[in-house]
Amino acid sequence: MKLKQFVAATEAEALALVRAEWGERAIILASRRERPKGLLGWLRRGRVVVVAAYDEGDAPRGGDRAPSAVPPSGPAPEPEDGAAGLEARRQAVLAAMERTGRVRAGSEGAFARRPAGGPAAAGALLAAGDPPAETSVPSWAAALGGLPPNRRAFVPAFWPTAEALFQHGVEARWVERLHAAVLRRRPETAGDPAAMRQAAAAILAGWLKQKVGPPRRPARLVALVGPTGVGKTTTAAKLAARDRLGGGGVAFITADTFRVAAVEQLRTYADILGVPFAVAYSPGEAARSAAHHLAAGRTVYVDTAGRNYFSPEAADALRPVVEALRPLDGGALFLLTLALTHQWEDNARLIERFSALGVDALVFTKFDEAPRLGQVLNAVLRFPVRAVYLADGQNVPDDLRPLEAAPLVDGLLGGADA
Repeated sequence: MKLKQFVAATEAEALALVRAEWGERAIILASRRERPKGLLGWLRRGRVVVVAAYDEGDAPRGGDRAPSAVPPSGPAPEPEDGAAGLEARRQAVLAAMERTGRVRAGSEGAFARRPAGGPAAAGALLAAGDPPAETSVPSWAAALGGLPPNRRAFVPAFWPTAEALFQHGVEARWVERLHAAVLRRRPETAGDPAAMRQAAAAILAGWLKQKVGPPRRPARLVALVGPTGVGKTTTAAKLAARDRLGGGGVAFITADTFRVAAVEQLRTYADILGVPFAVAYSPGEAARSAAHHLAAGRTVYVDTAGRNYFSPEAADALRPVVEALRPLDGGALFLLTLALTHQWEDNARLIERFSALGVDALVFTKFDEAPRLGQVLNAVLRFPVRAVYLADGQNVPDDLRPLEAAPLVDGLLGGADA
């Protein structure tokens, strides 16, 4: 299969070049408008770059080329006349791509018309309109409740990558943006599923590089915040146990006086580790106790109350604790603890509420119960937050690992644990 870029002043002219060289069997993979670089670029006319593919195995013999169904300008016409012929040609192109191994056998083409006023949709066949009604919807599209609302489809080689991301619960907007980025940066991969996955992995890793992983400078004050039942106390114990096993000084403070069980649980961990423990009944007590242990060279872990933080009153009650602790250490880490067993939109609302308190670090728990990583990607791409840890069990301190871009991408695209 040949891949080639066609450059012209307008999209219509670029499509005309494609049609003149390859006829109706060409497949549009991507199109983009480029503006000349530099300050004077805003004063110059831009250009349109169209990336097209063509399978030589279906080349017309004798140099004849059937007239294209796409005029030099305007969107692809509705397949009112000769629809059967258009569908036959569409299937012929798919069959040719299957023979070369560029598309899985039995796959349906991802063909779409151009959005009104926009560039040609990636994966559009020059001679084809919409797929027929009886065409089976691939599972990635079914995850969206059918074909994407904007009718933009993915090139077939991207389907395995889209499938993996949707299975992990990644929002459609990020899958679509990744698809566009791969076609823009690595158009030569558009016919090869493995190459597209590799290109997508590299791009995802670049997006995540500065958004996941523990802070570069270890925090000396760590406060766990979040709703009830997400594992704040256990996560605090895991982090403290690692510090303790590494020879560091540690102290526990609990500000969760709503649950007697929470106090006793953290006291038990403190006894096992042989570290100081205190109960704070007010923000002032929490701040004074934390300042004392920080002055003694200890890393302080503060466990806060789990409440229904969809309630504004609960968030208002936590605010004084955060404001009392923050001035004690410029590198203080306030960890919003979220469970992967909860719905993503519920967790997204929590991130919004806690962002207003200045919380910008996340730890995701219960990966062992809901092994889907899409929430991590959704969170760091939608919000100005950093995802730092992933917890996958109750064992202290083993079942907690720092999040890293490369393993996270492998988990999203390869089905393996991060």
